[in-house]
Amino acid sequence: PTPRALDQMAECRLGTVVQPTFIYWEGNAIFNDVGEDRALNWKPVRRYLDHGIVVTSSSDVPSTVSANPFVALYSLVTRKNNLGRKVAPQEAVTREEALRTYTVNGTWITREEKLKGSLEIGKLADLAVLDRDYFAVSEEEIKDIQVVKTMVAGDVVWEREG
Repeated sequence: PTPRALDQMAECRLGTVVQPTFIYWEGNAIFNDVGEDRALNWKPVRRYLDHGIVVTSSSDVPSTVSANPFVALYSLVTRKNNLGRKVAPQEAVTREEALRTYTVNGTWITREEKLKGSLEIGKLADLAVLDRDYFAVSEEEIKDIQVVKTMVAGDVVWEREG
């Protein structure tokens, strides 16, 4: 996006939806497809956030290899592809910012922020229990996090065996 487009998006309170799994799974294809210079603009999440634009993340399944949100979170934080190469590293975000793109920001886009997206009294208990602390593991471990249990509206809808 151009600086003017970013300003207009912010002024009109437009959000954007990105699919960070492509940062990881496209490997070096982005560099081959658009070249090194244009690859610096690939999924400019940091730029959006710095302009006050709400960013929501999604998997874009079935168009991507995996719906794994932890690979996507890893990509947003490290900006590394599956070959270990950084893609537009200046667009990296913090772990908290990355997580918000999948939670609170997603509910803003769908106008459900008063119903879900954060853990608060009066909101639906939609949550996932993880096998490790997303905020404490090394950046390289983020992509390896596994879900142990999933709850929707307070009901357990999935639990890993064993």
